[in-house]
Formats: sequence, C-alpha cells, structure tokens
Amino acid sequence: MEREQKMTEKANVSIQSGFTVQNLIDDLKGCLGFIVSAESGSGKSYLGFSVIRQAMQPLNKTRVIIFSPSTIYQRKFGACESLKLIKVGTADFSPVMDYNKEKMERVGNGRDTFFLNTDKKYMFLRSTWLEQLLTNDSLNLFFEIKYLNSRKAKTFITECLKILFEHGKRKLERNPDYDFHTLAVLDECQNSYGTYNLNDDSALEALSILSMGRTDANLHFLAITQRLAETSVKITERLRLISGLQIGFNSINRVKAQITPELKDIVQRLPPRTFLYVNGKTNPIFEIPQYNHKGKLTQLKPPIEQPKPQKKMSLLSLLLMPWRNPSLSNQQTQTANNEDSDELEQNIRDDEKGDFLALDDDELMFSETT
Repeated sequence: MEREQKMTEKANVSIQSGFTVQNLIDDLKGCLGFIVSAESGSGKSYLGFSVIRQAMQPLNKTRVIIFSPSTIYQRKFGACESLKLIKVGTADFSPVMDYNKEKMERVGNGRDTFFLNTDKKYMFLRSTWLEQLLTNDSLNLFFEIKYLNSRKAKTFITECLKILFEHGKRKLERNPDYDFHTLAVLDECQNSYGTYNLNDDSALEALSILSMGRTDANLHFLAITQRLAETSVKITERLRLISGLQIGFNSINRVKAQITPELKDIVQRLPPRTFLYVNGKTNPIFEIPQYNHKGKLTQLKPPIEQPKPQKKMSLLSLLLMPWRNPSLSNQQTQTANNEDSDELEQNIRDDEKGDFLALDDDELMFSETT
C-alpha cells in the first residue's frame, strides 16, 4: 500500500532523477543565491543541509557561514567535523546591545530643537575574535542565534555580512582571478529579513550587500523561509526560487508572480522533500533523501580576558614614587604638614594647661605658707 502511494505521488509530479544538489552548487556561482520556501515539515532543512554539505566539498572552493536560530543542525545534522558552532546571545558572547534612548542630538539651526533617534534601537559591539573567525577562509561556521528579538538578530547578521563582504572585496581587488566563494545561509529568513525589519535605515547596508555580493565579493546566499509572503520582496526578488509545498493563499500568490499557472498547481501538491527549482530554463523538480547525522558540533567561545597581574615595586621605586607623581607628593606633603600642625597645636594646649595647673598649686602652697 505504501509503495503504491509513493508511485501515485511520483505519477502526479514528474521528478527529474538526473538533477542533483551539485547542479544547484554550479548554478549558485552564477547567481546571487536561492530562496527556499515551503510549508513547515516539507523538508526545507534537509535541502538546506544537503546544499551545505555539498558546498563544503573541496572541489567547490566554497566556505559556509550559517545564521540560524534553530538547533536542528545539532539535533539531526551534527556529525559534521568541518562545521564549528558559535552561540550568539548568551552570557559568553552577546555583541548586540541596546542603544541609550536618552541620547539626543541637536538639530542644526534649530536653536532649542533636539532630535531623538528612535530608529537605531540596537548597536553592535565590534569583536576582534569574531572578525578573525569570519575572515578565516578555512573555517565553516554555524552561528546559533539566541536572540528572540528579530531586529537584534538582523543587526548581528548584517554586521557579519559586512565583514564578509569587505573581506571578499579585498581578495578580489588583490587578485581579479580569485575564485573562492562564500555561502551565507539565512535560516528562518522571514523573522530577521521581513518587510518590517528592512524598512529602517539600518537595512540600507544589507540591501547593498545583497545587490553587489556576488560581483564584488564572491558572496552568495541561501535563504530559507516558511512563508514567502512574510519575507521582504527586496530579498525574494534578488534570489532564485526553490519552492516546496505551498498551501497558504498569500504564499501561492507570491509564487504565481514568478512561475506559470501550470507550475503553481504543481507546488500545491508536491510530496515531502520534493522541490521545484525555478531556473528559467527547464524548471526541474527534484527530491532530497531523508537522513540523520547525529553528533555534536565543536563549539567555539571567545577568550576570557585575564586580569593583568600587578607588578611588585622595588625599594628604589617606592623611594622615588613622590618624585614620579608631583601632585601626589604635594598632597602627601600637605597632609603631613597638616598632621604636624595639629599635633603641635595639641602639644601647645597641653603645655598651657600644665602651666596653669602648676601655677595654681604654687599659689596655693604660697598662701598656706603665708
């Protein structure tokens, strides 16, 4: 019965068995990247990890940087020795901080007018350790982002993409024949790069990178989203569509804008782990096998700054300390003078009191003698 059901599914959808994931990698270097959209449970993660594993093969000359809030790569695809894990938004590493909302800027020629910048809600703290990881072409990185705030996640991803873009740009400027590529994977893209998050000024740099990443820095993208309609058009229209099962009305309308009505009907009945690749030519339909790679990724943490040990001062340094800090020497001298003055006044008062007592005794003795 199960076999007949599988045959029925394949009869409804013509799957091209000759199309492989390597074909996607070959096409990837000729375009900016792909956006994978499908219903939850349709196998987007299997497709994403299949592309990742194939891209990391030495023959493809591609490194992978994954930005994901999900732990599925650890739970199901963890057996990957060449992939290093960095958790972002934890006590060990959290480079995105809140802006000081009380900070105001004076408007030019505005007299008493001030401008309160409410758009930049979060700032990114530069990290030498992070930049060294991103500019090391031999490292494939997986950033497990713990920020539930989507704008914090977008801020971190955008800053990392800027570092990758500048790194690839310098490489191409030095060597025009530089053919090493970088694949940035944006998992759960609808959260960090939705329409709302790309309407502020902080998204302008991200859009420039998305436009010029391939030509200027050999930087490509694999965006994975549950809802195509919830992902910004500025992202979806720059990437080639790989569509799985689509049921939602809004997502189907977005798909219909890119494919023919015949293909629109197909995406409404695609089996699990089966995808339609809109390449503008053959538009192949291919299937991804189901597999688990249970294991544990190697986690990287920033080094802990050790407190600098205090140097022991020699006897000569202690003797010369007042001469090395004149202000401290003057202060100490003044304090010593004040203490000496107070002690002198106390001694004078005690002497006067003693003289007074002695005088009274003499007078008393004199009167008695008299």
